Amino acid sequence: MRRISVSLFLACALAACGGADNATNNTDQTENSPADTNTTTETDTTNSSDDNATDVGDTNNGTTDNTDTDSGDTNNGSTDTDNNQDNANNNTGNCDRTGFPDGTQTSARASSGGWQFEAADANTTAFINVASFVNWDGPTTPGTYTLTGINYKDCGLCLLAGTGCQDGTCEKLYYAHEGTVDVTSAGLENGTVISGTLHNVVFEEVTIADDFTTTKVAGGKTWCFDTYAFNEVSVDPNAPQEVEAFDQTASSCVTGGNGTGLGHNIDNLQLQNCNGETISLHDHCGASSAVWYVHTAGWCTACDYWLPRVQQLYEQEATDGLEVYYVLGQDVQGEAPTAEYCTQYAEAKGVDPARLLMDNGAAGAWGVFQTSINMYDAGYIPWNAVLRGSNMEYLWADNVTDGTITGLEEAVEEALGKDVDFSVMLQE
Repeated sequence: MRRISVSLFLACALAACGGADNATNNTDQTENSPADTNTTTETDTTNSSDDNATDVGDTNNGTTDNTDTDSGDTNNGSTDTDNNQDNANNNTGNCDRTGFPDGTQTSARASSGGWQFEAADANTTAFINVASFVNWDGPTTPGTYTLTGINYKDCGLCLLAGTGCQDGTCEKLYYAHEGTVDVTSAGLENGTVISGTLHNVVFEEVTIADDFTTTKVAGGKTWCFDTYAFNEVSVDPNAPQEVEAFDQTASSCVTGGNGTGLGHNIDNLQLQNCNGETISLHDHCGASSAVWYVHTAGWCTACDYWLPRVQQLYEQEATDGLEVYYVLGQDVQGEAPTAEYCTQYAEAKGVDPARLLMDNGAAGAWGVFQTSINMYDAGYIPWNAVLRGSNMEYLWADNVTDGTITGLEEAVEEALGKDVDFSVMLQE
Protein backbone atom coordinates (compact mmCIF):
# COMPACT_ATOMS: atom_id res chain seq x y z
CA MET A 1 0.00 0.00 0.00
CA ARG A 2 1.40 3.37 -0.98
CA ARG A 3 0.83 6.84 0.34
CA ILE A 4 -2.06 8.92 -0.85
CA SER A 5 -1.09 11.10 -3.75
CA VAL A 6 -2.69 14.42 -3.02
CA SER A 7 -3.21 15.32 -6.65
CA LEU A 8 -5.72 12.50 -6.91
CA PHE A 9 -7.35 12.21 -3.50
CA LEU A 10 -10.70 13.51 -4.59
CA ALA A 11 -10.89 10.83 -7.12
CA CYS A 12 -10.43 7.86 -5.00
CA ALA A 13 -8.93 8.22 -1.64
CA LEU A 14 -7.72 5.13 0.19
CA ALA A 15 -6.90 3.38 -2.99
CA ALA A 16 -5.15 4.28 -6.12
CA CYS A 17 -7.99 2.24 -7.07
CA GLY A 18 -8.84 -1.09 -8.39
CA GLY A 19 -5.55 -2.88 -8.82
CA ALA A 20 -5.47 -6.62 -9.18
CA ASP A 21 -3.16 -9.50 -8.48
CA ASN A 22 -1.76 -9.60 -11.98
CA ALA A 23 -1.97 -7.81 -15.26
CA THR A 24 -3.99 -10.50 -16.94
CA ASN A 25 -6.85 -10.17 -14.53
CA ASN A 26 -6.98 -6.43 -14.04
CA THR A 27 -4.78 -3.39 -13.98
CA ASP A 28 -2.09 -3.63 -11.35
CA GLN A 29 -1.94 0.10 -10.83
CA THR A 30 -4.95 2.31 -10.60
CA GLU A 31 -5.71 5.83 -9.52
CA ASN A 32 -8.84 7.64 -8.64
CA SER A 33 -9.89 10.39 -10.84
CA PRO A 34 -9.98 13.92 -9.50
CA ALA A 35 -13.65 13.68 -10.15
CA ASP A 36 -13.91 11.40 -7.15
CA THR A 37 -11.65 12.84 -4.57
CA ASN A 38 -8.41 14.57 -4.13
CA THR A 39 -6.12 11.72 -3.29
CA THR A 40 -5.02 8.91 -5.48
CA THR A 41 -3.11 5.93 -4.68
CA GLU A 42 -1.23 3.44 -6.68
CA THR A 43 -0.89 -0.24 -6.36
CA ASP A 44 2.70 -1.38 -6.51
CA THR A 45 2.85 -3.22 -9.79
CA THR A 46 5.91 -5.15 -8.70
CA ASN A 47 4.30 -6.49 -5.56
CA SER A 48 0.76 -7.71 -5.49
CA SER A 49 0.67 -7.26 -1.74
CA ASP A 50 0.65 -3.51 -2.14
CA ASP A 51 -2.72 -1.92 -2.20
CA ASN A 52 -4.66 0.93 -3.57
CA ALA A 53 -5.61 4.07 -1.81
CA THR A 54 -9.22 4.58 -0.79
CA ASP A 55 -10.86 7.40 -2.42
CA VAL A 56 -13.34 9.85 -1.15
CA GLY A 57 -15.30 8.95 -4.22
CA ASP A 58 -15.43 5.44 -2.83
CA THR A 59 -16.60 6.48 0.60
CA ASN A 60 -20.12 5.57 -0.37
CA ASN A 61 -18.92 1.98 -0.34
CA GLY A 62 -18.62 2.36 3.39
CA THR A 63 -21.59 3.06 5.57
CA THR A 64 -22.14 5.73 8.13
CA ASP A 65 -22.36 3.94 11.43
CA ASN A 66 -25.65 4.66 13.12
CA THR A 67 -25.67 1.76 15.54
CA ASP A 68 -24.30 1.61 19.03
CA THR A 69 -21.32 -0.75 18.96
CA ASP A 70 -19.83 0.39 22.26
CA SER A 71 -18.52 -2.60 24.17
CA GLY A 72 -18.41 -0.80 27.48
CA ASP A 73 -15.26 1.26 27.15
CA THR A 74 -16.34 4.77 26.25
CA ASN A 75 -12.99 5.40 24.62
CA ASN A 76 -12.66 2.13 22.74
CA GLY A 77 -13.14 3.82 19.39
CA SER A 78 -16.53 2.37 18.62
CA THR A 79 -19.04 4.76 17.15
CA ASP A 80 -22.71 5.19 17.94
CA THR A 81 -25.62 7.30 16.81
CA ASP A 82 -24.21 10.31 18.65
CA ASN A 83 -20.78 9.92 17.12
CA ASN A 84 -21.03 12.65 14.50
CA GLN A 85 -22.33 15.17 16.98
CA ASP A 86 -19.72 14.22 19.56
CA ASN A 87 -16.99 14.47 16.98
CA ALA A 88 -18.24 17.83 15.81
CA ASN A 89 -18.30 19.43 19.24
CA ASN A 90 -14.62 19.74 20.00
CA ASN A 91 -13.18 22.66 21.91
CA THR A 92 -9.48 22.33 21.18
CA GLY A 93 -7.47 25.50 21.78
CA ASN A 94 -7.65 28.31 19.28
CA CYS A 95 -7.96 26.14 16.22
CA ASP A 96 -9.49 27.53 13.04
CA ARG A 97 -11.63 24.42 12.62
CA THR A 98 -12.68 21.68 15.03
CA GLY A 99 -14.27 18.28 14.66
CA PHE A 100 -16.01 16.82 11.66
CA PRO A 101 -19.48 17.70 10.35
CA ASP A 102 -22.64 15.63 10.50
CA GLY A 103 -23.60 13.57 7.48
CA THR A 104 -20.21 11.92 7.35
CA GLN A 105 -19.52 9.09 4.90
CA THR A 106 -16.96 6.55 6.12
CA SER A 107 -14.97 3.67 4.68
CA ALA A 108 -12.03 1.49 5.66
CA ARG A 109 -9.61 -0.78 3.90
CA ALA A 110 -6.99 -3.29 4.99
CA SER A 111 -4.34 -5.27 3.13
CA SER A 112 -0.89 -6.73 3.72
CA GLY A 113 0.48 -3.22 3.16
CA GLY A 114 -1.49 -1.64 6.02
CA TRP A 115 -4.90 -0.24 6.86
CA GLN A 116 -6.75 3.01 6.33
CA PHE A 117 -9.89 4.71 7.58
CA GLU A 118 -11.44 7.64 5.79
CA ALA A 119 -14.34 9.98 6.39
CA ALA A 120 -15.78 12.56 4.03
CA ASP A 121 -18.57 15.05 4.49
CA ALA A 122 -21.86 14.64 2.67
CA ASN A 123 -20.62 16.60 -0.35
CA THR A 124 -17.10 15.07 -0.30
CA THR A 125 -15.65 18.57 -0.01
CA ALA A 126 -13.77 17.71 3.19
CA PHE A 127 -12.07 14.54 4.33
CA ILE A 128 -9.86 13.06 7.03
CA ASN A 129 -7.74 9.96 6.51
CA VAL A 130 -6.03 7.79 9.12
CA ALA A 131 -3.53 5.33 7.63
CA SER A 132 -1.00 2.83 8.89
CA PHE A 133 1.80 1.69 6.56
CA VAL A 134 3.52 -1.60 7.39
CA ASN A 135 6.69 -0.76 5.48
CA TRP A 136 7.13 2.31 7.69
CA ASP A 137 6.43 0.39 10.93
CA GLY A 138 2.86 1.61 11.26
CA PRO A 139 0.73 -0.05 13.96
CA THR A 140 -1.16 -3.20 13.05
CA THR A 141 -2.40 -4.09 16.54
CA PRO A 142 -4.39 -2.23 19.21
CA GLY A 143 -2.54 0.29 21.33
CA THR A 144 -2.09 3.98 22.03
CA TYR A 145 0.23 5.70 19.59
CA THR A 146 1.67 9.20 19.82
CA LEU A 147 2.09 11.37 16.74
CA THR A 148 5.72 12.49 16.86
CA GLY A 149 5.71 15.10 14.13
CA ILE A 150 7.60 12.93 11.66
CA ASN A 151 7.12 14.07 8.06
CA TYR A 152 4.36 12.48 5.99
CA LYS A 153 7.02 11.14 3.65
CA ASP A 154 8.33 8.84 6.40
CA CYS A 155 5.44 8.32 8.81
CA GLY A 156 4.11 4.90 9.72
CA LEU A 157 0.88 6.20 11.26
CA CYS A 158 -0.25 9.10 9.10
CA LEU A 159 -3.20 11.46 9.39
CA LEU A 160 -4.21 13.69 6.48
CA ALA A 161 -7.16 15.99 5.94
CA GLY A 162 -8.45 18.36 3.29
CA THR A 163 -11.07 21.07 2.86
CA GLY A 164 -12.58 22.85 -0.11
CA CYS A 165 -12.13 19.75 -2.24
CA GLN A 166 -13.67 19.67 -5.71
CA ASP A 167 -12.77 18.36 -9.16
CA GLY A 168 -9.53 16.79 -8.08
CA THR A 169 -8.04 19.49 -5.86
CA CYS A 170 -8.43 20.72 -2.30
CA GLU A 171 -8.11 24.36 -1.32
CA LYS A 172 -6.30 23.34 1.85
CA LEU A 173 -4.49 20.18 2.94
CA TYR A 174 -3.63 19.34 6.53
CA TYR A 175 -1.25 16.90 8.21
CA ALA A 176 -1.39 15.93 11.89
CA HIS A 177 1.87 16.56 13.77
CA GLU A 178 0.67 16.09 17.34
CA GLY A 179 -1.81 14.15 19.44
CA THR A 180 -2.47 10.48 20.11
CA VAL A 181 -4.38 7.73 18.33
CA ASP A 182 -5.94 5.04 20.47
CA VAL A 183 -6.27 2.08 18.09
CA THR A 184 -8.78 -0.42 19.46
CA SER A 185 -9.02 -2.73 16.46
CA ALA A 186 -6.85 -3.11 13.37
CA GLY A 187 -5.56 -5.77 11.02
CA LEU A 188 -4.27 -6.49 7.55
CA GLU A 189 -7.22 -8.32 5.99
CA ASN A 190 -10.50 -7.14 4.52
CA GLY A 191 -13.32 -7.74 6.94
CA THR A 192 -11.25 -6.49 9.87
CA VAL A 193 -12.83 -3.82 12.04
CA ILE A 194 -10.75 -0.63 11.92
CA SER A 195 -11.58 1.40 15.01
CA GLY A 196 -10.02 3.85 17.39
CA THR A 197 -10.14 7.37 18.77
CA LEU A 198 -8.15 10.50 18.03
CA HIS A 199 -7.23 12.47 21.17
CA ASN A 200 -6.06 16.09 21.08
CA VAL A 201 -4.96 15.75 17.47
CA VAL A 202 -3.93 18.93 15.68
CA PHE A 203 -3.84 19.03 11.88
CA GLU A 204 -1.72 21.85 10.43
CA GLU A 205 -2.05 23.25 6.94
CA VAL A 206 0.69 21.92 4.65
CA THR A 207 1.78 21.54 1.09
CA ILE A 208 2.76 18.10 -0.15
CA ALA A 209 5.54 17.64 -2.70
CA ASP A 210 5.67 14.95 -5.37
CA ASP A 211 7.84 12.82 -3.08
CA PHE A 212 5.19 13.21 -0.31
CA THR A 213 7.32 15.59 1.78
CA THR A 214 5.05 17.90 3.78
CA THR A 215 5.90 21.53 4.46
CA LYS A 216 3.94 23.66 6.91
CA VAL A 217 2.26 26.70 5.42
CA ALA A 218 3.46 29.87 7.14
CA GLY A 219 0.50 31.37 8.97
CA GLY A 220 -1.58 28.40 7.83
CA LYS A 221 -4.82 27.15 9.34
CA THR A 222 -5.26 24.43 11.94
CA TRP A 223 -7.91 21.77 12.34
CA CYS A 224 -8.25 20.11 15.73
CA PHE A 225 -9.96 17.11 17.28
CA ASP A 226 -10.34 16.80 21.06
CA THR A 227 -11.91 13.40 20.55
CA TYR A 228 -12.90 11.71 17.31
CA ALA A 229 -14.02 8.07 17.29
CA PHE A 230 -13.99 5.91 14.20
CA ASN A 231 -15.28 2.40 13.61
CA GLU A 232 -15.68 0.73 10.24
CA VAL A 233 -15.35 -2.77 8.80
CA SER A 234 -12.68 -2.81 6.11
CA VAL A 235 -13.83 -3.71 2.63
CA ASP A 236 -12.31 -3.69 -0.82
CA PRO A 237 -13.95 -0.71 -2.56
CA ASN A 238 -12.66 -1.95 -5.90
CA ALA A 239 -13.93 -5.52 -5.70
CA PRO A 240 -16.05 -6.16 -8.81
CA GLN A 241 -19.76 -6.06 -8.23
CA GLU A 242 -21.68 -8.98 -9.64
CA VAL A 243 -24.74 -8.15 -11.73
CA GLU A 244 -27.16 -10.14 -13.83
CA ALA A 245 -26.36 -9.61 -17.48
CA PHE A 246 -29.04 -8.72 -20.01
CA ASP A 247 -30.31 -12.03 -21.45
CA GLN A 248 -31.81 -10.85 -24.75
CA THR A 249 -28.60 -9.84 -26.48
CA ALA A 250 -29.02 -9.43 -30.22
CA SER A 251 -26.61 -11.32 -32.48
CA SER A 252 -25.73 -8.19 -34.43
CA CYS A 253 -25.31 -4.52 -33.62
CA VAL A 254 -28.46 -2.65 -32.63
CA THR A 255 -28.92 0.87 -33.96
CA GLY A 256 -29.39 3.04 -30.91
CA GLY A 257 -28.45 0.11 -28.67
CA ASN A 258 -30.76 -1.70 -26.26
CA GLY A 259 -29.14 -0.67 -22.99
CA THR A 260 -25.86 0.33 -21.37
CA GLY A 261 -25.09 -2.53 -18.97
CA LEU A 262 -23.51 -5.96 -19.21
CA GLY A 263 -25.07 -8.09 -21.92
CA HIS A 264 -26.58 -5.14 -23.77
CA ASN A 265 -25.79 -4.22 -27.34
CA ILE A 266 -24.10 -0.84 -26.98
CA ASP A 267 -25.19 2.04 -29.20
CA ASN A 268 -22.98 3.82 -31.71
CA LEU A 269 -20.70 5.61 -29.24
CA GLN A 270 -18.85 8.42 -31.00
CA LEU A 271 -15.77 10.29 -29.74
CA GLN A 272 -13.20 12.47 -31.43
CA ASN A 273 -9.55 11.44 -31.58
CA CYS A 274 -6.44 13.60 -31.39
CA ASN A 275 -6.53 14.09 -35.15
CA GLY A 276 -10.00 15.60 -35.05
CA GLU A 277 -11.63 12.51 -36.56
CA THR A 278 -14.86 11.09 -35.17
CA ILE A 279 -14.49 7.45 -34.21
CA SER A 280 -17.79 5.56 -34.33
CA LEU A 281 -18.10 2.29 -32.44
CA HIS A 282 -20.49 0.76 -34.97
CA ASP A 283 -17.94 1.15 -37.74
CA HIS A 284 -16.38 -1.96 -36.20
CA CYS A 285 -19.57 -4.03 -36.09
CA GLY A 286 -18.73 -7.43 -37.56
CA ALA A 287 -15.37 -6.14 -38.78
CA SER A 288 -13.64 -6.50 -35.39
CA SER A 289 -13.72 -9.34 -32.90
CA ALA A 290 -13.13 -7.36 -29.72
CA VAL A 291 -13.19 -3.69 -28.75
CA TRP A 292 -11.25 -2.77 -25.63
CA TYR A 293 -11.63 0.69 -24.06
CA VAL A 294 -9.03 1.98 -21.60
CA HIS A 295 -9.71 5.17 -19.63
CA THR A 296 -6.74 7.39 -18.86
CA ALA A 297 -5.79 10.94 -17.81
CA GLY A 298 -2.73 13.16 -17.89
CA TRP A 299 -2.30 13.01 -14.12
CA CYS A 300 -2.56 9.23 -13.90
CA THR A 301 0.87 7.75 -13.15
CA ALA A 302 -0.62 4.25 -12.91
CA CYS A 303 -1.71 4.69 -16.51
CA ASP A 304 1.93 5.26 -17.46
CA TYR A 305 2.53 1.66 -16.44
CA TRP A 306 -0.62 0.20 -17.95
CA LEU A 307 -0.90 1.81 -21.38
CA PRO A 308 2.37 0.48 -22.85
CA ARG A 309 1.36 -3.04 -21.84
CA VAL A 310 -2.06 -2.70 -23.40
CA GLN A 311 -0.40 -1.38 -26.54
CA GLN A 312 1.90 -4.40 -26.68
CA LEU A 313 -1.02 -6.80 -26.46
CA TYR A 314 -2.91 -4.81 -29.09
CA GLU A 315 0.01 -5.06 -31.51
CA GLN A 316 0.19 -8.79 -30.85
CA GLU A 317 -3.51 -9.44 -31.43
CA ALA A 318 -4.54 -6.75 -33.93
CA THR A 319 -4.45 -9.14 -36.87
CA ASP A 320 -6.97 -11.35 -35.07
CA GLY A 321 -9.48 -8.54 -34.69
CA LEU A 322 -8.58 -6.77 -31.45
CA GLU A 323 -9.31 -3.05 -31.44
CA VAL A 324 -8.07 -0.86 -28.57
CA TYR A 325 -9.10 2.73 -27.87
CA TYR A 326 -7.76 4.91 -25.07
CA VAL A 327 -10.22 7.47 -23.68
CA LEU A 328 -8.50 10.59 -22.34
CA GLY A 329 -10.76 12.34 -19.84
CA GLN A 330 -8.47 14.98 -18.34
CA ASP A 331 -5.08 16.57 -18.87
CA VAL A 332 -2.36 16.74 -16.24
CA GLN A 333 -4.18 19.61 -14.51
CA GLY A 334 -7.48 17.77 -14.38
CA GLU A 335 -8.91 19.97 -17.14
CA ALA A 336 -10.48 19.05 -20.48
CA PRO A 337 -7.72 17.92 -22.87
CA THR A 338 -7.16 19.89 -26.05
CA ALA A 339 -6.31 18.29 -29.38
CA GLU A 340 -2.75 19.56 -28.98
CA TYR A 341 -2.44 18.01 -25.54
CA CYS A 342 -4.02 14.80 -26.83
CA THR A 343 -1.36 14.51 -29.52
CA GLN A 344 1.45 15.23 -27.07
CA TYR A 345 0.06 12.65 -24.66
CA ALA A 346 -0.19 10.01 -27.40
CA GLU A 347 3.41 10.60 -28.43
CA ALA A 348 4.62 10.47 -24.83
CA LYS A 349 2.82 7.19 -24.12
CA GLY A 350 3.69 5.54 -27.41
CA VAL A 351 0.14 5.11 -28.70
CA ASP A 352 -1.41 6.00 -32.04
CA PRO A 353 -3.10 9.45 -31.75
CA ALA A 354 -5.85 8.06 -33.97
CA ARG A 355 -6.67 5.61 -31.15
CA LEU A 356 -6.59 8.19 -28.37
CA LEU A 357 -10.10 9.61 -27.92
CA MET A 358 -11.04 12.74 -25.97
CA ASP A 359 -14.07 12.82 -23.68
CA ASN A 360 -14.56 15.89 -21.51
CA GLY A 361 -17.38 18.15 -22.60
CA ALA A 362 -20.55 19.48 -21.04
CA ALA A 363 -21.08 16.18 -19.23
CA GLY A 364 -17.58 16.26 -17.74
CA ALA A 365 -14.74 13.76 -17.91
CA TRP A 366 -15.80 10.50 -19.60
CA GLY A 367 -19.33 11.90 -19.65
CA VAL A 368 -20.20 10.96 -23.23
CA PHE A 369 -18.81 7.48 -22.72
CA GLN A 370 -21.01 6.94 -19.68
CA THR A 371 -24.17 7.75 -21.61
CA SER A 372 -23.47 4.71 -23.79
CA ILE A 373 -21.56 2.33 -21.52
CA ASN A 374 -22.38 1.94 -17.83
CA MET A 375 -19.19 2.37 -15.79
CA TYR A 376 -20.93 1.05 -12.66
CA ASP A 377 -19.63 3.91 -10.51
CA ALA A 378 -15.97 3.18 -11.22
CA GLY A 379 -13.92 5.70 -9.27
CA TYR A 380 -10.47 4.96 -10.61
CA ILE A 381 -8.31 4.73 -13.68
CA PRO A 382 -6.98 3.07 -15.68
CA TRP A 383 -10.39 1.51 -16.17
CA ASN A 384 -10.98 -1.19 -18.78
CA ALA A 385 -14.07 -2.45 -20.60
CA VAL A 386 -14.38 -5.10 -23.32
CA LEU A 387 -17.10 -5.47 -25.97
CA ARG A 388 -17.73 -8.30 -28.43
CA GLY A 389 -16.99 -6.90 -31.88
CA SER A 390 -19.63 -8.81 -33.81
CA ASN A 391 -22.56 -7.20 -32.01
CA MET A 392 -21.01 -4.75 -29.52
CA GLU A 393 -22.21 -6.79 -26.57
CA TYR A 394 -20.84 -5.41 -23.29
CA LEU A 395 -18.89 -8.36 -21.86
CA TRP A 396 -16.89 -7.15 -18.89
CA ALA A 397 -15.30 -4.23 -17.04
CA ASP A 398 -12.78 -3.96 -14.22
CA ASN A 399 -15.39 -3.32 -11.54
CA VAL A 400 -18.29 -5.48 -12.69
CA THR A 401 -18.86 -9.10 -13.66
CA ASP A 402 -21.78 -11.34 -14.54
CA GLY A 403 -20.09 -14.19 -12.65
CA THR A 404 -19.15 -15.93 -15.90
CA ILE A 405 -16.44 -13.68 -17.26
CA THR A 406 -14.47 -12.55 -14.25
CA GLY A 407 -11.28 -11.06 -15.65
CA LEU A 408 -9.70 -9.17 -18.51
CA GLU A 409 -8.03 -12.23 -19.99
CA GLU A 410 -11.29 -14.16 -20.08
CA ALA A 411 -13.11 -11.23 -21.67
CA VAL A 412 -10.58 -10.72 -24.45
CA GLU A 413 -10.36 -14.45 -25.17
CA GLU A 414 -14.15 -14.77 -25.23
CA ALA A 415 -14.45 -11.92 -27.74
CA LEU A 416 -11.57 -13.09 -29.92
CA GLY A 417 -12.67 -16.73 -29.73
CA LYS A 418 -9.14 -17.96 -29.03
CA ASP A 419 -6.53 -18.36 -26.34
CA VAL A 420 -4.36 -15.26 -25.92
CA ASP A 421 -0.81 -15.08 -24.61
CA PHE A 422 -0.90 -12.29 -22.03
CA SER A 423 2.72 -12.71 -20.95
CA VAL A 424 3.67 -9.64 -22.96
CA MET A 425 1.78 -7.57 -20.39
CA LEU A 426 3.90 -8.88 -17.56
CA GLN A 427 7.21 -7.90 -19.15
CA GLU A 428 9.13 -4.89 -17.89
